[in-house]
Amino acid sequence: MTIEINENGSEAFYKETVNAAAQYAYILKNHGYSLKDYFKQYKNLLIISGIFVVILAVMGTLWGMDSFMIVALALLLIASLLAGAYLLRLTKMVKGMMAGKHRSVLTLDESGVELNVAETQTVKIAKQNLAVVRIFKECLCFIPAKGAGVVISVDKKYAEQILSWIRENWPDAEVI
Repeated sequence: MTIEINENGSEAFYKETVNAAAQYAYILKNHGYSLKDYFKQYKNLLIISGIFVVILAVMGTLWGMDSFMIVALALLLIASLLAGAYLLRLTKMVKGMMAGKHRSVLTLDESGVELNVAETQTVKIAKQNLAVVRIFKECLCFIPAKGAGVVISVDKKYAEQILSWIRENWPDAEVI
């Protein structure tokens, strides 16, 4: 089966795809794992840690900075910077995926699943290396059993067509 995808996905689709890739190891350990919204979590962490940095800085200014206050402030600043850097990285991944017009071709056959993106990048997961097919709110993801966290993700609007092919041709495939 071949599906030609001639339009870009929504921002929500790309965010969910990035979340699935970022949480690949959790999905492998528990195929029914519920995705966390890392964008929301890291944004909240950044806001909360920023508030505490301001509070500690004001307290230190009013009451004097002792060594404990300096260490706590430094550690909180480092945590804030790391959360901000990770959020920025996730956001850049989404923007990179959304950039430009993509024509993709998804191919499912007896050997596995392949996604050819704009004839510049091809990702293939062999059938014997497929751990699970996950259906999320915005996308359907093929999760490999072994690999570096690379997932094949397609818009959920193609799910019924893909799932009917899987039921017919890969009856043993785990679909959640």
